[in-house]
Amino acid sequence: MYVLFVVCSEKTVVTEKGEESIARILFFDDGNFQLISSFELDYLEQGISITTCQLEGCPRPLIIVGTAQVVNDEAEPSKGRVLVFDILSSHNEEKKVNLLTEKETKSGVYSLVGVSGKLAAGIGSKVSPLIWIGICIRIYAHAYPRSSLTLFSNFVACYRYKSIN
Repeated sequence: MYVLFVVCSEKTVVTEKGEESIARILFFDDGNFQLISSFELDYLEQGISITTCQLEGCPRPLIIVGTAQVVNDEAEPSKGRVLVFDILSSHNEEKKVNLLTEKETKSGVYSLVGVSGKLAAGIGSKVSPLIWIGICIRIYAHAYPRSSLTLFSNFVACYRYKSIN
């Protein structure tokens, strides 16, 4: 069993062109806070939600990060991603971070929650069930019975899922 700390960070560097922000996802060892790995996000992209959950058919929990591409001229992000990471541990206790898959979205991924082996995401003003199929994620219009309320600043997403069956 492994335990990690996962952090979405943003670093501002001064270049010849001016200030530039670099957003990354950092993975730290729980025992000594040593940096295991980092994943650099795209230009203008920021990590805004993180969860861990064991998706159906996966032998171990996965780390899932939601992002948004933040552009100054837009009131709401028009693009984002769901990133799914796996942490592999070898017999000599060395941990390795692996990006399993990613799914582009049409807005920012404000919240993520695991529900009975499935994943639900607050994407823009909607809550979408994300279904894990092998090593890819699909967004479905209907999923499993569940009611909830997600709050993010001034953003509110209420949802009620209807059963597929």
